[in-house]
Parts: sequence; structure tokens; C-alpha cells
Amino acid sequence: MGSLEILDGTMTQTIDVAVVGAGPYGLAAGAHLHQIAGLDVQVFGDPMEFWKAQMPAGMFLRSPWSASHISDPAAKFTLTDYRDSQKKEIPSPIPLDEFVGYGLWFQRNVVPNILQQKVTCIRHDQSVYQLALENGTLWNARRLVIAGGIKPFARRPKQFAGLSPQFVSHCSDGRDVEQFKGKQVVVIGAGQSALESAALIFEAGAEVEVLVREANIHWLGWRAKLQNWAPFLNCFTLPRMLGPLESAESFPHRIRSSIFRARFKTGFAPARSARQAPSGYMNASRMFRSAQNARSFRRRRQVKSWSSS
Repeated sequence: MGSLEILDGTMTQTIDVAVVGAGPYGLAAGAHLHQIAGLDVQVFGDPMEFWKAQMPAGMFLRSPWSASHISDPAAKFTLTDYRDSQKKEIPSPIPLDEFVGYGLWFQRNVVPNILQQKVTCIRHDQSVYQLALENGTLWNARRLVIAGGIKPFARRPKQFAGLSPQFVSHCSDGRDVEQFKGKQVVVIGAGQSALESAALIFEAGAEVEVLVREANIHWLGWRAKLQNWAPFLNCFTLPRMLGPLESAESFPHRIRSSIFRARFKTGFAPARSARQAPSGYMNASRMFRSAQNARSFRRRRQVKSWSSS
């Protein structure tokens, strides 16, 4: 795959497309790109790492079953196919551990040749992207798909910047909610994630209070019902996303102090806009609107340009 060069004693491999990230978006992007004949594609990352290590234990997916499939070109590796292959029932809403298991199963079957190395640096040099990996190797890619997730962009209120990490954490800092057992916890937020956080921490044995600065809480309500209309609505929209319908805003903040522990729902700060990025760059979240219409991806102009460049 690709071509090899040796520069200053360092081996460099050149490929057509690099996909940085191996979560649901990265796996789906890799699955669709790999089916393009003659296209050299490499996916980098630890499969489902963020979901395995950072999401709170006991969490259930917000997205319904129909919106939790990871897309592959033939639609043969859906969540339903995973359930059938495991010969067991998977409840709905979907437990976190079941979704992680599904993602790893998808990766083994659809995108088996992942390079499980972190990309530590990316530079754009004329017509190629230069990727440095944690093991010291270098890769050149003519096109780049970023599917790194939202973990690096966790927004932490500046008012708490001076507190020790022992007392201040973000909800994506780990999955162990048992650490709150016997503590007094304040959950600050009005959304679904804040309320689920309160429930999980309460179940872990903490004393929980929810503080909301708005007049109402934001439960899924009619938005959940609207998801039932997704197949109809998709007929009138262009594909922009793939994978589970988890928005960046669905992840709250968690702030702790020696007296109380608080969880904030203030979201994530977005990275630079793809419109400001060099030619050949794409954020995976812009590829599709949902997993249900992701098969149209291979007909899009961006992919055709990758296969012809």
C-alpha cells in the first residue's frame, strides 16, 4: 500500500487518504473509502478508545437503534447484524458496553488493518499532509479525514481553572462514577446529559442535587419523537454526518471540590472550521447526515476526486 521513501534516515510512506481517528466516524469513513478501487487508505487510532475509556459506566446511548448503526457500503454490519451474530438480545436504549462491543466487532470485520498509533503532529506541506506518529514514523497523505472526536476540545469554565485536577474534572476524563460514592454532588445543567449524569452518580451512592439556571430542563421530548421521522426527512437533506447521532452539546462538564462535586453541561469548544483548512482536508462529521443515508457517500464529488487525483 502506498509508496516508501527514506528521508534523513526516517522511513516515510505515502498514501492517498489518511483517516485520523478510529471511533464510529473514523471506522465508517475507512469502510467507505476502502471500497474505492485503487485508493490507498490508512486509518490511525485505537478503535473506540473514547467510548471505551472516557464515557461514564452505566451510560445508555441517546440515539435510537436506527441511528446507532456504523455505516458500511453494503450495510451488512449494522447493529442488528451484530446482535444476531452474538445470538443475544440488546436492550433499547442501548447500553454503552454493547455499543463499544459493536464498534470493535465492526472494526474487526470491516476495517481490520488499522494502525493503532496516535498521530502526534500534522503539517500541510504543499500538496501533501505530513503525519508524525507516536512511534516516530512519518506518513504522507494526499487527502486527510479528521475523525478525532471531541475529547481534545472539552470546554472547562475558566472560573475553576485554578482548582487542582484532584477536584476538577470533565465528564470525558473517565468512566468511573464509583469515585463519587458517599460524596455530595451538584450537577449543574438543564439538558439530558446533565440529568443522566445525576442519575448515574446517584446510583453510585452519592448525594446529588441538580442546579438549573434556566426556567426549564431540556429533556428529549419532541426531539426524540422527531427521530422516528428520520427516514422521511433524509429524503430532503444532503448527507453530512455518519454514525450515532450524538451531538457535541450532549456531553456535560463535571466540576469537583473538596466540599461538593458539580457537573456542568457547557459543551465542547469546536476546532478550526473545515472551511478554513487547506485543500484536501475534511472533518468526518461533515460527510454524512446520518448512518441511514451514508451509502450515498461514494457518489459524492469529494470521494471521486480522491480516487482520480
